[in-house]
Amino acid sequence: CTEAGGRVVIDRSAELADAPGNRVGPAVFELPAAAAIRANSTAMTEQFGPVLHIIPTDGHEEALALFNATPYALTGGVFAQSRDDVAFFEQRAACGNFYVNRTITGARVAIEPFGGFRMSGTGPKAGGRDYLAAFYAVAGQPAEDLDAGPVPAWLAQVETGRPPPAIDQRLGRSLAPQSGLRAAAVLRRSARALATLIDVRGAAALSGVAAWATDHLAGERTERHANRTIPGQESYDRNSLGRGGIVVLSCRRRPGPHALAHVAAAIATANPVRVIAIGGAVSAWRALADVLHTDGVDRRLFDVDEVSGPDALGVALADPDIASVVLDGGAGPWQPLLAVCLDAPAGSMGLRRLCCPTIGAQPPDWRAFVRAHLHTRSVAENTMRHGAPLALRSSQSPVSTR
Repeated sequence: CTEAGGRVVIDRSAELADAPGNRVGPAVFELPAAAAIRANSTAMTEQFGPVLHIIPTDGHEEALALFNATPYALTGGVFAQSRDDVAFFEQRAACGNFYVNRTITGARVAIEPFGGFRMSGTGPKAGGRDYLAAFYAVAGQPAEDLDAGPVPAWLAQVETGRPPPAIDQRLGRSLAPQSGLRAAAVLRRSARALATLIDVRGAAALSGVAAWATDHLAGERTERHANRTIPGQESYDRNSLGRGGIVVLSCRRRPGPHALAHVAAAIATANPVRVIAIGGAVSAWRALADVLHTDGVDRRLFDVDEVSGPDALGVALADPDIASVVLDGGAGPWQPLLAVCLDAPAGSMGLRRLCCPTIGAQPPDWRAFVRAHLHTRSVAENTMRHGAPLALRSSQSPVSTR
């Protein structure tokens, strides 16, 4: 701490020297921002103990950068009287549960939806509206949707631990939301023309997601979505942050509707998409790429790579920017590769999530596909002062809990 330019404010560990086991007493450290943001700083690690870091900053932007630099994203909060200050952090802080003017620690799973992302979970939230879907697979899918095409035998040779791609070959972080909406408009216009390559159902998936996104996504990202009515606090969800880049694994000559719906949703939410096409799958995906790129869609938002062996696929899947892996077809044929798909390589900012026709969103619930590529953050704002709700209007008026 002191070697990094900080100071020890409190450290009572010595009082526990004679206690059994390894114990840490209450400790408070002050660290300069430049030291705190380093990956090896204790301020960037998850510590289950009475340890507090105080980090002075020069303003909101630096404070937010420090907050969002940690690979963990479970809970956070702000104490402020200014509504502008609250709004600044509430809309941008990357954590699953965000608390305003109330205690930040202590999960209240049975009271409000609870769960994080990055290295603190993949979602959905315990107690949230999407929680049940994490416990079942969707049955009764058409056989053609589960067909993964001619999956090569060499998939079993792909290994974890490959070196990651060069920086300029990685997916990168989510782009500006407006770039995704522009790309969704291109998909909406072009889906029908692509039907000869991706079939009618695939075209319907592209156009369905794109149409929903162009009509509703801006509101989805900016509005407050009510979750629980709890006296004394305002509780709602925010779906404003992109989940991160996706990789699509495809061996099919004609891409399936589920994979296409996830591609359209990720593009619309400005999360970079890379299709890894194997064998005859490349033609249809490259046709889609040509349409998007010709109409000005950023190549960072959608691109296609063709791979023909285990080494190239292993390197592609070692990209630490991958947040989700989409399987074109059912998970069964891809079984030899699943451990590699879900492995989080060094430098990853989160645990990966798997998407396929039997898991999660189903056509024609296009909103569900879009929400699959947005982080849901639950906000709980204290509305009590001196034991009374702020929303009291008169002695005869009912108390508003919203």
